[in-house]
This record gives sequence, C-alpha cells and structure tokens, in this order.
Amino acid sequence: MNPVNERPSVPFDHLSDSDLEVGTVYRAGPTGSFGDDPISKVIGGGNRGGFRYEGTTAVPGLRFVVLFTTFNEPEWPDRFEDAGRRFIYYGDNRQRGQDLHDTPKRGNLVLREVFGAAHSGRRQEVPPIFVFSRWRQSRDVIFEGLAVPGAPGLTEEADLVAFWKTHDGERFLNYRAGFTMLAVDRLTRDLLRATKEGRWADVAPPLWTAWRQHGIAALATQPEIVRTWHSQS
Repeated sequence: MNPVNERPSVPFDHLSDSDLEVGTVYRAGPTGSFGDDPISKVIGGGNRGGFRYEGTTAVPGLRFVVLFTTFNEPEWPDRFEDAGRRFIYYGDNRQRGQDLHDTPKRGNLVLREVFGAAHSGRRQEVPPIFVFSRWRQSRDVIFEGLAVPGAPGLTEEADLVAFWKTHDGERFLNYRAGFTMLAVDRLTRDLLRATKEGRWADVAPPLWTAWRQHGIAALATQPEIVRTWHSQS
C-alpha cells in the first residue's frame, strides 16, 4: 500500500462487522444503487443525505446522528478548523421556499435539539455524532470521527447560528454549526451495537464522558487531530 495515495479500507461485504476507525475508507457496493451506500451498512441511519439518524428528531429520542459531507459545495463550505479539532457544518435548508426547520430530512431540527440539550445542562441526552466525508469522487466514504456540539472558543451565541442566504432573489435561513471532534481513533463494533440499542452513555469513550460531565471546557487541551488524507490528490 502506498501511504501517499491510499488509505486503509473496509470492503462493502465486511461493513456490518467492522469497527469505525478514523481515516479509514468504507467502500460502497458495486451496483450503483442506494443500497450500495456504505454508511447505512456500517452504522445505519438511512442511505441518503447529509443528515442521518436513528430515533426521533427530539432529544432524548435520538440514538445517534450521522453528518455526511462531500466538502465540494462552495456555498456551504463545511470544513475543519483549529488543527482538525473543530468541524464547521452547514444545515440542510439549502434552497429557498421552506422554513428553517421544515426540511425533508429534519436535519436543522436535529441541530436545534442537540445544541439545545447541550446548552441546557442535558448533555447526557445528546447522542453520539459520527462524521463521514466522501472519499475522492467515488461513493466510498471516510470516517472523520466522533463529534460533540460546541467547541472551545465558541460561545453559545456562536456555535449554532441561523443566518440569511439569498438565492434567485429570495432570502432564506440556514444553520452554521460548530462541533468539536474528539481525539478518539476507534469505535468498536460492540460500542456501535450498544449505540443502536440505546446504551451509548454506559459504554462511551472517556473523552465523551468527560464532555458529558464537564462540558466543552473538558476538551480545551485536546491534541491536534491530523487529517493527512485531505491534502492528498
């Protein structure tokens, strides 16, 4: 394997038994159908869209949330900041004609619920948030890591912001959300299974538990999270 051009990968037919490891590519199926989506096989939550989840859109009914980005929409520049520790993600009201929270996938409603719980002392009700991105121009995905709402240096007024956008002369609102990526390299299959069964809080990684107990301040001294694959062609 050439480390400059390739990443560790998991083939499609092994996804349902695999762990999630940061920087690993999860391969899509061969037919080109929605059923070939790798995220739905490795964790669940549906096989389409930037927002995916299991459970209700309300907290504490959410069992987990998946955020997927292609990193190729200039109007909605999802990105990593602060040496890979902060993830900026744009909501799913990306076209005119609908209200901020009235989107087909209800992704912005999920953002409102998750950040609301985080800021109202109910962090134990916040579900795990798994971040994936598209690998190159394929339907394969790469696992970016585990996130929590908010980030060191972002106040409550700044970590979830509704802002105006204009398209074809019509203004509409969307969200810009700031998350902290945890320095957790691997999530085991047993842990993922517990997540789907609603037992996440009992088995969560120590960094997530520290955030649940103490908030964003507990993450202020995290190390850099190097994402070398984003600089590769």
